[in-house]
Amino acid sequence: MLSKTEAQSSGNVVQGEITVFGFGKSFLGPCLSPFNLKLQTYLRMTDIKYKPWFTTKMQSKGKIPYIEHNGKIVEDSSFIIQHLNFEYYKRPKRTFDPS
Repeated sequence: MLSKTEAQSSGNVVQGEITVFGFGKSFLGPCLSPFNLKLQTYLRMTDIKYKPWFTTKMQSKGKIPYIEHNGKIVEDSSFIIQHLNFEYYKRPKRTFDPS
């Protein structure tokens, strides 16, 4: 099986696939990184399918999490959410409707 860097360098990018790079789970439960937790919660709330990839390697800005989407790397959870809102026109579902 190819490692992620080999797959990236060989051009085996699946169109529309989102890979979330972040820290793995801790022995206490889910990931302890609040930014990774924020991003994965957003993805679950908007029903955007993603594949988690656990890593400690950071990108150029020195931030985790980051995503690979359509061959493009997007860093920083706020920029990732902004990028995905633009790409998918999705907003989180409301569970409470006061009307």
